[in-house]
Amino acid sequence: MRMKHSVELLAVAVFLIAVFSAGCPIQVEKNSESDTGNLSSAKEITAFSIVNPSAVGIISSTSRTIDVTVPAATDRISLVAAFTTTGVSVRVGNVPQISGVTQNNFTNPVVYTVFAEDGSTAQYTVTVSLSGSSSAKAITNFSILGRPGTIDEVAKTITVLAPYGANFSSMIATFTTTGASVKVAGVLQTSGTTVNDFTAPVTYTVTAADGTSANYVVSVPYPVLYVSNFNDNTVSVINGLNGNGITVINVGNGPAGVGVNPVTKKIYIANSNDYSVSVINGATNTIQTTINLAGSDPQMVGVNPATGKIYVAYTYYNDYVEIIDGGTDTVLTHYETSGNYPVGIGVNKNTEKVYIVLWGDSSVDVINAVTNAFITNINPVNSYERGGIAVNPVTNKIYVPDVSVSGAVAVINGASDAVTGSISVGNRPISAAVNTATNRIYVTNKGDSSVSVINGATNTVITTVAVGSGPLGIAVSERHNLIYVVNENANTVSVIDGATNTVIDTITVGTGPTFIGVLE
Repeated sequence: MRMKHSVELLAVAVFLIAVFSAGCPIQVEKNSESDTGNLSSAKEITAFSIVNPSAVGIISSTSRTIDVTVPAATDRISLVAAFTTTGVSVRVGNVPQISGVTQNNFTNPVVYTVFAEDGSTAQYTVTVSLSGSSSAKAITNFSILGRPGTIDEVAKTITVLAPYGANFSSMIATFTTTGASVKVAGVLQTSGTTVNDFTAPVTYTVTAADGTSANYVVSVPYPVLYVSNFNDNTVSVINGLNGNGITVINVGNGPAGVGVNPVTKKIYIANSNDYSVSVINGATNTIQTTINLAGSDPQMVGVNPATGKIYVAYTYYNDYVEIIDGGTDTVLTHYETSGNYPVGIGVNKNTEKVYIVLWGDSSVDVINAVTNAFITNINPVNSYERGGIAVNPVTNKIYVPDVSVSGAVAVINGASDAVTGSISVGNRPISAAVNTATNRIYVTNKGDSSVSVINGATNTVITTVAVGSGPLGIAVSERHNLIYVVNENANTVSVIDGATNTVIDTITVGTGPTFIGVLE
């Protein structure tokens, strides 16, 4: 029997070899499903929660969203989620997720991608909200040193006008907010406590309870003073709210008149001894260019911010005014005056008129600011010394220190271009400046070292303020209601508070200071 069984096995083996040798295919019955078909397509997140603080997510399988609410004080930047899934792996972006281990920033919604065994994917959007999550994020009140800020909710800006003497590098703000927190450059702010440097604008970021945020730019502006120092050939640049020096700029020889264009933020300095104009960039407080002039002894400067034109008067040797294009800082043309020795220039940007005081003829030329053409000549108005005249574009009145009568200021009606009055002031009035917001006119009296304060509505002197020796140039900060007086003999600038008409500070500058300009 054993022999017979062996023979049968041998016969079968020989048969199979013969079949394969003949190339006859053998068909093998396959399973009804392929290997791929055996792989699962399951890719659900079946449970989701935040580990710390503990919070369970609500899963919507239809919209594939997961919503989790955590306490309002939770920092959502680095939270850990625990989850279960029917998929084989989970990623956020390209980062594999390990339940109970991987951290994510949930400040904004996070997308979890679940991979199934068969390679298909599903995406779940996870949103972590703060409890009672309000979207409110406004700064509703803001003040510094007791001065309330002006809040522009549309532009998201806050402007605070600090009092004189403020230390801009160390200020504390008091504020209220509807948001959950307020930060400056990542530093949490506490109202009435946190110190910041407001030398430049500061951005306050308010974060709402729901995690959204808004930025408020807070500015504490200060006027910048430019004082020409005739003997030093320099210009002192000063913070007009605390008297601190910003820098000193070397200019031409014998700097005198100062003109400021608030639109272009350029300052023009007439250098009387080398026949040029230094142009200062108010943003950098550096010399931008120097304009060489054809005439001699340029002394006074007038600026028209509406047209961008600059007017330079040759005071003692030439009977014309140079007209400069403030856009290119090149000479456009010059206007030949009807009389001799122009000693002062005033511009009314509203009526497009320029007023030029002529010492030699005791009169004032009026020219068209657009065409540069002569309009009329006004007399008698006497002024024998270079100085500033004040133009109030709101009331259309022009104030000219007038020495035809001892200690007087001539009042010109800009509508009729005629002298309509004379105001008695101090001894030897030189320059005038106006605050259009308060309708006050300030006149330096060089002969008795004082400033006369005039009510523009009644054309009467309200008070007289004693200042330093030899007051010459004068300028006004309308925004802060401060008046700055250059004391030529004392090498100082007196600061007058326009609200109280008292001197609140005296600032030391260079030697032989003459005139001053203010850039707000």
